[in-house]
Amino acid sequence: MANKSFNIAPYVNFVCPFSKERILRIDVWGNSQQPSPSQLQPIVDDANPNHLRVGNPDLKQSFTTRFRLRYNDYNKVTQRTIVLNMGMNFKQNSIANRTEYIEEGVQKTMPINVNGVCDGYFNFMYSMPLNPYFRLSSYTTGNYSRGISFLSDKDVLGEKSISNEMRLYERLRVTYTNEWLEVGIKSLIRYNTAKYSLQSNMNVNAFDISNGGNVEIRFPKDITLSLDYDYNFKTGYTDGFDRPQHLLGAQFNVSVFKKKQGTISLKGFDLLNQRISVSRVVLSNYIEDIAYSTQPRYFMLQFSYRFNYFARQK
Repeated sequence: MANKSFNIAPYVNFVCPFSKERILRIDVWGNSQQPSPSQLQPIVDDANPNHLRVGNPDLKQSFTTRFRLRYNDYNKVTQRTIVLNMGMNFKQNSIANRTEYIEEGVQKTMPINVNGVCDGYFNFMYSMPLNPYFRLSSYTTGNYSRGISFLSDKDVLGEKSISNEMRLYERLRVTYTNEWLEVGIKSLIRYNTAKYSLQSNMNVNAFDISNGGNVEIRFPKDITLSLDYDYNFKTGYTDGFDRPQHLLGAQFNVSVFKKKQGTISLKGFDLLNQRISVSRVVLSNYIEDIAYSTQPRYFMLQFSYRFNYFARQK
């Protein structure tokens, strides 16, 4: 029997132009997602005899209400820039898989509807010149998600597990610039936390911190030399992944040809040969630390040519 659902999806588009440079936008809308045929059909899929899958004919369509806010503010006089974006998604009748053990060594999975799943995000950018030579910029972003899954073993039948995950990111930078020199100092912090209602031993509190800076020197005849340095360290990861890193890169550019349309660049990457790449995947029922193989210290010679074409006016 086909299930009937009734959802109200209001669409709101609100724009408030305080001025040409300062605008607020708000959007509210909704959309639905139908279950797939395999999720609805009450037919047992026994392709894997130890893990049976069966559809749920009582499954309802999921419905998501979305909210988004955007704000832009630019001051021409002070050259200050503010950008804010944020949004939230609330899901009704979200589809999750529930697994139960029906006999020794055999489990059965069925999709069911759950409520209480949501996620959101925000990002905020601020840039402001402190004087003709110094500029301060800040970029902050974050996201949050609340997920639901079902944990089962031979003694427990599909007990609900609620996960709450949040990630925050902040990048702060101060730059000094004149005709022949640019110097920048930066600090970057990433924070990742996850909490589980059933498996507290999987809770996460991890930091990725990077401090460093860059220098660019502009010589006569369109020659530039730049250096970039970062000191990275991590806390809260699996043992062996918290090793600090000193990352140093360099680049030397020379402009060639009469109109300076060509550029020859010599770039050096990871000159101290210390880079390692680690990421953490956090989902509603597991956490995975991943170490990637990275390219060791290397150099690259590059040539680029800029084409300028202007149509002749008739």
